[in-house]
Amino acid sequence: SLLQHRIKGKKKLAEALGGYVLFRRHADETERRIIDERVRELMAMPGNRGSLYHDLGKDRTDDTTFKQNSMSYLRVLWLLQQLGHETSDYLGEVRSVKPRLDAHLQKRGPWQRAMFREYYQRFGLEWPSELPVGADNDIGPEVRGQLSVSAYERDRAYALTHEVFVAFDYGDAPTQSRLSAEDLCYLSRILGPLVHRFLVERNDVDLGAELLLCMSYL
Repeated sequence: SLLQHRIKGKKKLAEALGGYVLFRRHADETERRIIDERVRELMAMPGNRGSLYHDLGKDRTDDTTFKQNSMSYLRVLWLLQQLGHETSDYLGEVRSVKPRLDAHLQKRGPWQRAMFREYYQRFGLEWPSELPVGADNDIGPEVRGQLSVSAYERDRAYALTHEVFVAFDYGDAPTQSRLSAEDLCYLSRILGPLVHRFLVERNDVDLGAELLLCMSYL
């Protein structure tokens, strides 16, 4: 298990599948067959199916691990659907842990809650009635607070990138309605200086790449 090496396995699987979805979208027929075979091989690896993978039940996964993997768990389902896989069994597993998903959403931040709600809608899952729905409740303080560059440390900058990722569906949506014109103006001003702060000054390649992706989406 990647988790034994402090690597979030479901997140890495989602990232790999996301790459294949993108490649397949622009591939010819021969390339698509190769991609489909690689995806089948990836999903057949030990740990990527069956009870080893569907382990988010309360009796098998602690709360910290659940929080770290639950969004990727839903994203993998969505990506498999985009790749044409039969996912009824997977969706059944999601439904079985939905009460736990619902409960943990209380502790999630704005962008995370917004993305979960998007997945709930895609999979026909009922959104918890006690959680607010509305644009003002979905946007985090990193955007609406119009923070200065000096106010950003890594976690806050990471949260800012995901406000943009959610709005543009991780690059799949060419337009968006979640962020206001004022929000977009702020982002257009702040992203470049943040790239300099984290990528140039601190050599944080991972966060720097996410900030550059946000610039490309805008």
